[in-house]
Amino acid sequence: KRHLPLFTGEDLIISIAAQAARYPKIQSAVIYDEDFLAKRENLEALKACLDRHPELRSRPLLFTVFASMSSIRKYSLEDLVAGGIGTLSVGVETLQKDILAEEGLGKRKGDVEKLFNDLHAPGINTLGSLIVGWDGQTPEAAADDARRFVDLNPTFYQVVPLHPAPGTPLWERLKKENRMRDDYQVDRDGIGDFNFALKNIERVEARTLVSDTYSALVEEGGPWPFRLAESLLQGFQNLKDSG
Repeated sequence: KRHLPLFTGEDLIISIAAQAARYPKIQSAVIYDEDFLAKRENLEALKACLDRHPELRSRPLLFTVFASMSSIRKYSLEDLVAGGIGTLSVGVETLQKDILAEEGLGKRKGDVEKLFNDLHAPGINTLGSLIVGWDGQTPEAAADDARRFVDLNPTFYQVVPLHPAPGTPLWERLKKENRMRDDYQVDRDGIGDFNFALKNIERVEARTLVSDTYSALVEEGGPWPFRLAESLLQGFQNLKDSG
């Protein structure tokens, strides 16, 4: 539970500018930080980079960053656009308030439906992730999560089984409860299946819900290239007269 910075804002700017010059056709970059927007100076560094290198803004060079809902709410949409944010990876996790409270997911609190609508308006793409298999998740709650997640219309998306990793508090708790699968092998691990016994929903039912949610996302909003085009067009329409 510590944040270990590998770069200063200045280091980040220098690295971005150098890589952009080396690869002139690249139009996007991913910044790997669990909650990049938790510190305002991170976004200010991106703004400074784009102001110092206007060719990057006209290119354009857009950034994908990971951020919690609590951090995103610190900024206006204008701030995010000015910082070159093209895609925000947001952990939706669940849309059930009782599960959010039970699991201590404080960073996720807030109106996620409004947030996604607001982000899409200026053409900021969303990468939403939904988790299936929380202890407090009944079949009815899981189905409600899936339906509401589809309605968010995320540009990109992942729906994954809850999957504790060795060494985490969740792993240790489930191990004490004797709920980890006997056939689990860490060297063959993956996130495509549950590695523990679920509490309120059958494993087969939960796995089916994961695949059905992916199908519903495509049926409702189309595959991700269509969603991306839709998001960018919406952003163009809303920002074309803003200068």
